[in-house]
Amino acid sequence: MTIFLNKRGHFLICFFLLVGGNCSENKDSQNADNQIDSSSVHISHDQSLVFSIQIAALRDKNNADNLNNVLRKSELPAYVLSASTSFGDSLFKVRIGPYRTEYQAARALKNINTLGYEKAFITTDDLASVDSVESDLDEKSQKIQLTFSGECSHPQWSPQGREIAFFKKENGSEGLYTIGTGGGRISKIIESKEEKPVITAQFSWGPSGEKIAFTAIEVNKNWQQSENLFVINKNGSGLRRLIGQTGMAYKISDLKWSPDGRRIALNTNYGKRETWSDYFQTVKIVNLDEPDSYLTELAVVERINSVLGWKSNDELLFLAAYDDIDELGYEIWIYEVSTKNRKRLFSERVVSEFHEIAYAAHESLLIYTSASADKIMTLDLESGQETLILETRVDPGEGISINHLSATNETYFLSNQSLLKFDRNYQLQMSPVEIIAESFTLSPFGNKICFAENGSLFTLKVSF
Repeated sequence: MTIFLNKRGHFLICFFLLVGGNCSENKDSQNADNQIDSSSVHISHDQSLVFSIQIAALRDKNNADNLNNVLRKSELPAYVLSASTSFGDSLFKVRIGPYRTEYQAARALKNINTLGYEKAFITTDDLASVDSVESDLDEKSQKIQLTFSGECSHPQWSPQGREIAFFKKENGSEGLYTIGTGGGRISKIIESKEEKPVITAQFSWGPSGEKIAFTAIEVNKNWQQSENLFVINKNGSGLRRLIGQTGMAYKISDLKWSPDGRRIALNTNYGKRETWSDYFQTVKIVNLDEPDSYLTELAVVERINSVLGWKSNDELLFLAAYDDIDELGYEIWIYEVSTKNRKRLFSERVVSEFHEIAYAAHESLLIYTSASADKIMTLDLESGQETLILETRVDPGEGISINHLSATNETYFLSNQSLLKFDRNYQLQMSPVEIIAESFTLSPFGNKICFAENGSLFTLKVSF
């Protein structure tokens, strides 16, 4: 694969040693001197130092090991460091990491706090002393098969990282299921049977990790098909229809939950998708607080409108397209739920045709691939500046799959079976692993991916 970068970015093939610790550090490591201000951005230029997050310092090794196992089951890169107090007593520090930059550690700490570890803090580790740390973080990438029956596809990691939801076909039925990130027992969320609607692979986790929105095809008494939207608890209870069409007026795609889980934005596709002249699309918002699932339609023009994502609980970004004789262009709009007002972000079209697009809310950035899927572009939503990040030769029939990780504000790309990572400093890195898959899902902390290959699900540790 040939890669070209513009002057704002440079390509790096990096292999970071993903272990950390300092076996000689004493109790004073918890002082304010070692706690890092997460509002700043700092890269450790001292190659012997890395950043990590301390969860607890325990005197009992069994308790430390048990906590370490709990953290790892949540897909956190945890490890235990042995140390001594100033009185010579043993101390076992449970930490997560390491991270090369303070920014990465601060973003991870924010998510770790939401899991209940509110007293966790950022510290530094000495790489020279970590060889004795018993951790799986320094192992080579391992491909682990999770499923062994049925045709499994469309995996999605849960927001908390404890499980993976996926779509499976088996013995004439389709459904949604979950499995632990290390494999094991498969749990059914919902499946299609003769008396139930036909479940599709269009689904999305809610932000709490307790609910899933999905679409299903239903047939009414007049034998008319319709694609409808449902929400269900991950244990299969609380099934609720949010959108119920009387016929197939439109197809539903791109489900986007608001951060508070109260609303879902989605695209509604009218006409035949493969026939451009018959095809137009609007954006709708479903309010889960309303008993009848109140729908708000955001169409700006009767052409192509497409949801991008939520800027906040009250603001939704979406694209509105218009075409002329020469080319197709997109405008970026913001809809404010509380006032029901919408406004155009820039005075002119700013996005040309694209193949895939991702919205990085915290960075106020759009990342997208060109229509021919051979270029990766970014658009700064503050300045309107468009930047070419990567240009690559794509094999016929192939494209670039995008997956944005909000926890670290990193965007991952799958192109020509290669996994690349783009970070906030406009740096691109390539992983040494090769992936034969059309799409993938990231663990919330970016240390693993899950993908479907030949009808089975696999996880893979990734390093850059």
